[in-house]
Amino acid sequence: MCLPGVLQHVLQRGNNRQTVFVDEQDYKTFLTVLSEALDQFEIQLHGYVLLPDHFHLILTPETGFSLSMAMQAVGRRYVAYFNGKYQRSGTLWDGRFKSTMIQSARYGLRCLQLLDTHPVRSGYATVPGDYRWSSYRRLALGERNDLIDPHPVYQDMGFNSAQAQRAYADYCLTEVPEKLIGDLMACTSSAVPLGDDFFKKSIERQLGVEFGYTRRGRPSKQKGFGAGLH
Repeated sequence: MCLPGVLQHVLQRGNNRQTVFVDEQDYKTFLTVLSEALDQFEIQLHGYVLLPDHFHLILTPETGFSLSMAMQAVGRRYVAYFNGKYQRSGTLWDGRFKSTMIQSARYGLRCLQLLDTHPVRSGYATVPGDYRWSSYRRLALGERNDLIDPHPVYQDMGFNSAQAQRAYADYCLTEVPEKLIGDLMACTSSAVPLGDDFFKKSIERQLGVEFGYTRRGRPSKQKGFGAGLH
């Protein structure tokens, strides 16, 4: 489910946790495919992280159908590239992507932090800036990355870009609340919005649906933000 202008977390895994990014060219190709789809379907990307067997995105779609269309386009184009390169056939992804709408004012910065510090928690880097395939270098270090449209909650961290970068780098040094990891993954798996009751009721009214209860709590290490992701 998707509403225009509402922040989203997107998660897509490799089928049976198989590797979907083998070498540097794979990561670069995926980002190129993603960039073209974002432009085509009018989506702003605020943060991302690509790990060998899955990826996370934080984005804002401009229309109600754009996210689904963009993810279909990314999936088809990247699978064609990957299968051709590695002389394989069949599915690459673990079914349809999963996503949830996020209350940006309450959770936007924490979700960006979760993505950008994910490689450290997963053992792929010692510090976030050492990992190439995330939005950290753009948001914290000011490295050019045309994929990223900084979200207002990030921009509000400083009076200018340099100040926002320093503030975000310091923010990423703070401890990630473990409960938030569990909440985000539970909501993403069930498509229940992540936010307070007012936010969820607002989404329900706009979509004409009612969201059921989703179990929250300690995140499993197999859910995508824990430590044991190899």
